[in-house]
Amino acid sequence: MEGGNGGSGSDDSVFADSFVAMANRAFTHIRAGNPPQECPGLVTAFFDMSLRFLTFRRHVFFASPASPTLIDLALACLEVTMEGREVTRSVLRLLKDFFRTLQERPGESYVLSTLHLLSNEGRAAGLLTRTLAALAGGAPSTLWANYFEVFFALLQAWPVTAAAAAAAAGGEGDQQQQQQQQQQQQQQGEVVLGGWVEAAVFDGQVLRAESFSKEDWQLLVHLIGMWGVGAKAKKQKLKLVLDDVLKIAASEMEVQALRNCLVGKLVVYRKCG
Repeated sequence: MEGGNGGSGSDDSVFADSFVAMANRAFTHIRAGNPPQECPGLVTAFFDMSLRFLTFRRHVFFASPASPTLIDLALACLEVTMEGREVTRSVLRLLKDFFRTLQERPGESYVLSTLHLLSNEGRAAGLLTRTLAALAGGAPSTLWANYFEVFFALLQAWPVTAAAAAAAAGGEGDQQQQQQQQQQQQQQGEVVLGGWVEAAVFDGQVLRAESFSKEDWQLLVHLIGMWGVGAKAKKQKLKLVLDDVLKIAASEMEVQALRNCLVGKLVVYRKCG
């Protein structure tokens, strides 16, 4: 079986039915008054199996009517304290590969419906806020790298997905005009993403540093936009910046030192590109 590729129609039908049945069992159990933190084994097994569906039958995964609820369950799991790091790690592994798949395969037929899925009810914005809060000290240090991978994958995937969705929806004009429309959609996607980042950064419940000024937070927004979005993204530099934010949140670094660090990084970025 080739990774991610659709098999015969009958095979896909069997996998689709199995995925929906598995999801329904998990959702029913949790909705019956068993919150995610009280059934860690079920959550881990469910997301590990969902990851296999995403890896080996991605068309089944994205086309499944269970996908919206799966994303909602992932968000719910990240909002509560789960017993055992591996439980949360299984959720984060799925989300990371989910966004990487969207970024790496923008021409797939499921991109448009997935964009709507993420846009509806603030799913993508909520996930970005939750992961940023985790990176600023809201999650165990052993999961910091996992949260960062999801955060970066979301930043990378959203504008590409927006452009691909525009292409899938069809555009007017010749090929050059359609390419321009896609570029405009990608730019618009970056604007939307920037708004989410700004909202998350200025949310006092997400990043807490009372001595930070508005200009400090705005600088952080700018750096996340430069190093997290687009083809010129610099993953390692963004990782270092967010690690500095974690240190100030944990009182391991003085505010002025972090401020100087942020300004210094911006100056270096402008010189080196």
